[in-house]
Amino acid sequence: MKKFLMFFSIFATLSLAMGMNGAGAATLVFEDGQLTGANGITVNGVLYDVSFEDGSANNIYDYDDLTFNTVDEATLASTALLDQVFNSDLDGDYASVDNNYSLTFGIDNNFFGVGWIETVYAFTPGNEDDPDVVSTTTTINGNLDSEDYVESLSNINAGENFSSGIFGDIEVYALWNEAAPVPVPGAVWLLGSGLIAIFGIRRRVNR
Repeated sequence: MKKFLMFFSIFATLSLAMGMNGAGAATLVFEDGQLTGANGITVNGVLYDVSFEDGSANNIYDYDDLTFNTVDEATLASTALLDQVFNSDLDGDYASVDNNYSLTFGIDNNFFGVGWIETVYAFTPGNEDDPDVVSTTTTINGNLDSEDYVESLSNINAGENFSSGIFGDIEVYALWNEAAPVPVPGAVWLLGSGLIAIFGIRRRVNR
């Protein structure tokens, strides 16, 4: 019985290790040398994919189906971008996009020397006198780690593209979607079946 429990524990551990991603580095997505998003970002224990979109919030988001709906949820997502994407401690491409904000799609060298990645969590419709506005949490990525932080913003004009202002292209929106479950590789199941078969053979031989 003890041997069976040992084999079962090994099998379960391998299955969990292969089938689950921790809150480590995400998979960066590049197109034409620019970071256009990332896959497998862990936010509060759930995996998400994100794409960086240039334009106005009205053109990018379905406000009836926002992925995050509170400032706390959006703050966790924006912080995850700093921890799992724009992180020079991870080396390689992660350090490159952290140390050079203009490698992010939609963001160029600009007056402020930073890139803003906005995660929308609330929408307020406008009227005859006031425009539609959104509330966001913002991942601010500078060329130095000391310039990286997250802040919340409100009353951002939802119909305006702030990446085309007089100060240069400074902002993109983060479009989040929950990632599809990662299937457990067949090799893990094969290994588990092999361990169980070996255990069964040894039991018969020992009888």
